[in-house]
Amino acid sequence: MNNQKNRQIKSSFKSLFLFSFRLISKKAFVICSIIAYALVICLYTSIIPVMSDKAPITLFRSSYSTSLLMLLVSAVISVIAVEIFRTPIDDGTELLIVSKPISRKEIVFTKLLIFLIYVISVSIVGTIITAFTFINRSSSRQDSTTLVLGVLLGTVVNGLLFGSITTILSIYFKKIVSMVISVGVSFALLIVTFLGSFTIKSPVQILQDRGYTITPITVLDSSKDNKTNTEKLLKTNALFSTGLPQGETLPKAWNSASSASPYKTFSFFDFGYQLSSLYTLSYSSPSVSSVIGEMSFSSTPVELIFDESYKLASNPLLTKVHITAEDIKPGTGTTPSKPSTKIDLIPINVGSYDLIPQISNSTSIQFDKEWKNVYKYNVPDDFIQSKSTDELIKIWDDAWNKYGKADTSSDAQYVSNYEVSTDKETLDFLNNYFKQPGHSLNNSDIVAVLRELCLIQLGGLLKLSQVKNLTVKDTETNKEYTTILRLGGSKIERKKPEEVSKIIRQKEETNEQIKIEDFLSLRGYTTKFKWNGNTYKISLLGGYGNSVYYKNFVKTSTKSLLNKNYTIPLWISVSVVVFASASALYFKRDFA
Repeated sequence: MNNQKNRQIKSSFKSLFLFSFRLISKKAFVICSIIAYALVICLYTSIIPVMSDKAPITLFRSSYSTSLLMLLVSAVISVIAVEIFRTPIDDGTELLIVSKPISRKEIVFTKLLIFLIYVISVSIVGTIITAFTFINRSSSRQDSTTLVLGVLLGTVVNGLLFGSITTILSIYFKKIVSMVISVGVSFALLIVTFLGSFTIKSPVQILQDRGYTITPITVLDSSKDNKTNTEKLLKTNALFSTGLPQGETLPKAWNSASSASPYKTFSFFDFGYQLSSLYTLSYSSPSVSSVIGEMSFSSTPVELIFDESYKLASNPLLTKVHITAEDIKPGTGTTPSKPSTKIDLIPINVGSYDLIPQISNSTSIQFDKEWKNVYKYNVPDDFIQSKSTDELIKIWDDAWNKYGKADTSSDAQYVSNYEVSTDKETLDFLNNYFKQPGHSLNNSDIVAVLRELCLIQLGGLLKLSQVKNLTVKDTETNKEYTTILRLGGSKIERKKPEEVSKIIRQKEETNEQIKIEDFLSLRGYTTKFKWNGNTYKISLLGGYGNSVYYKNFVKTSTKSLLNKNYTIPLWISVSVVVFASASALYFKRDFA
């Protein structure tokens, strides 16, 4: 008897579940809402990153982007919630269900189960779309993993929270009112986040008001790999400052500005930011440059951590990051829509000896309506006067064979014909180079090491010129070369004869010296690679001064003011509690 009764209960529950689920799944509004969510996730993770040539996680690290995503999730799940919990009451479907031999417990449980299935389904849809970032070359595996887990967590928590709020409201109000209030709560949190970020001054803005400037730079830091116990070059964030009073350090100035700003306190009450940060697992951007840029016009709950123990003199390979307008249109003076970030390795002076070569100046040359920057390096005669062209090319060949990728199955190949080969990562080359005992960054004869690197580059340029059947000309007073580290991805082309004739004629009229750049157009002559969503270029051995210029240099990292070990468990707990409350209130309420 009991078995038969249990079978009847199971049968009635199954029938109710299938009936209710089909009823909801046929709603055009529900289907359109889920499709809209999927399209926005696709826009965030694939379309915009490809169009902007940035890593997908870059967009998610903007609180404005993730706040809009939170608002969208609240709207989508609210639509689903009212269709499950309120629409059946308004259209009479609830009366039909209650008239059947089904208990109220079964009805409530069925609706809650369907609601959870939809929340999880929407989250999985977003997660699957986000997973395509793993095949995006500009996204690291770690960033893609963070996004996949973040989209899953953020959608589930925000969906459960705002869907439960809608469920509670639907007990007492019509469905439109319930949705408007629930989405309104989400919108209010978004507005508070926006207003707070623009009205509260960040430490960067306070420092600017005080007349100080802080500039993000990147250094190639020699760090020991604990697994292999070998030195490895890593890109490291850093800052240097100007305008600080005598005796004031950048960390001290930053801490003073940070104490004067209420942005830290506000972050603990900025619930909208906390909920939106779940999409990146509450991680802050590791890019100091991005954080400083955002803090220049708004406050962001990110703290800077300074490593004052890092000494500039211990690492002569310093890089300065600046934006180059490579695709600038001649005569307009306007900045391009997609500038690339250029990194120049800067050797500083060691003791009283100035490392070479030094940049003399730069110029822009045109090829096929494109303007490219060409940097000319002055190399003293005594540096390479004893080296013939063949010797320099042999230095390049030997270096490539030793430190280039030896894996013949890879795309990195040696330049042996007219066509220029494909990609070769500069850092791979440098790491292989500096692994040699005599090439250590801690080598006392670092000048000799950098000289050798310069010779390698000069040999590379000569090799490429030979491949292209071109000639590198010397000036009368010194040797001027445009240097490169490797050939992959570089192109040197002859200028059109009419172009060359025009340039030479103009220079003859003004008695200007004719240089190699008058005959050649260099396209992508430096190394390109992707890192942190930006396209970087490395030009080795360009001198920009000495270590005095960087006396306020300090190694820096970022840290989110929102502790993920606190934020994530907190909002998971809040969403579960609100869902449990909605379940209890809905169970007690008899809509029939």
